[in-house]
Amino acid sequence: MKRTGAVIAAAGLSSRMGAFKPLLPFGEFSVAGHLVAMLKAEHADPIAVVTGFRGEELELELADSGVLLIRNEHYETSEMMDSLRLGFGAIAELCDQILVMPVDVPAVTGATVRRVMECDSPIVRTKSMDRYGHPVKLDREMVKLAMAYQGDDGLRGFLKGQKELVRDVVVYDEGSFTDADTREEYRRLLALNGSRGKGYPDGEALKWLLQTSGMPETVRRHSEAVSRKALDMAVRLGRSGICLNLELVRSAALLHDIGKGQPDHARRGAEILSRSGYPLAAEIVRQHHDLDCIPPKADETLVVYLADKLVQGEREVSLEERFERSRIKCAGSREAMEHFERRRLQARRALQVWENSIAI
Repeated sequence: MKRTGAVIAAAGLSSRMGAFKPLLPFGEFSVAGHLVAMLKAEHADPIAVVTGFRGEELELELADSGVLLIRNEHYETSEMMDSLRLGFGAIAELCDQILVMPVDVPAVTGATVRRVMECDSPIVRTKSMDRYGHPVKLDREMVKLAMAYQGDDGLRGFLKGQKELVRDVVVYDEGSFTDADTREEYRRLLALNGSRGKGYPDGEALKWLLQTSGMPETVRRHSEAVSRKALDMAVRLGRSGICLNLELVRSAALLHDIGKGQPDHARRGAEILSRSGYPLAAEIVRQHHDLDCIPPKADETLVVYLADKLVQGEREVSLEERFERSRIKCAGSREAMEHFERRRLQARRALQVWENSIAI
């Protein structure tokens, strides 16, 4: 396995923020501490943190973290690329490849970092639609070229000059593309981290996923109809004393077809959400096509599963009507008909559980 190091650029003045970004709270740590802990959890080693402005404070914060601390004494007049060169120079000979990250992207997930680390290309970066994010990975030869680069626009300019060697990894991780330059952006990152703590996206995090998923309009409208149906079912359960997490139901229903158009779209959708830091929503999406088992009483997974079966396009339908079209498609194939019957029987059993639950 290739040894992967990391360089974190943390020498800046934080002038737009009006507060020292690396030491702002983030989860259980500071912004810098959270980023270092995440990289260490993904086995990045060594990690070099290049400090500058208020360097002594940041170095004290990270003193016991096991990272290599390097001071950029010219932080007031230098650029981020100058800090990266200092970091590269300290660890380049110890690594096969190096991750590059500014300190103010603490919400990038470990799953995103892992995908970048495992991608075999001289240069790797994350992409979502027309946006590029972090981390950026450079192999040893590219690190040498980056250290010698004297052109304009820093790392971005260097990557433009090496575009034939750049491989873009498509991710749905909002944290890869969101930094904390301003107080508003910092608040947004805190909210994103809070959503991940709950296990499903809500608010702006949900909106971002829906906007960047590339979901076709017909799929989006279907998902909205499924969400309305699922919420109605969940509310009816609440009247019978079974209180579900309505935010989770809405989130998972809106995202249940995020992997649509790809093979095994339920599994693919679950992967997208899991890698983005939303395990509860991911598990519901994974089972929206076929349940692992029928629960004894209705829960969020069963409600989203059923709501999807009771909506065709944007129109509410009965199970019989929904499965009739599938039956016609399967006609002529014994194997397909057997699979169809298993799925139809599961849906009828799930509906019976829901009906029994609202009758309590």
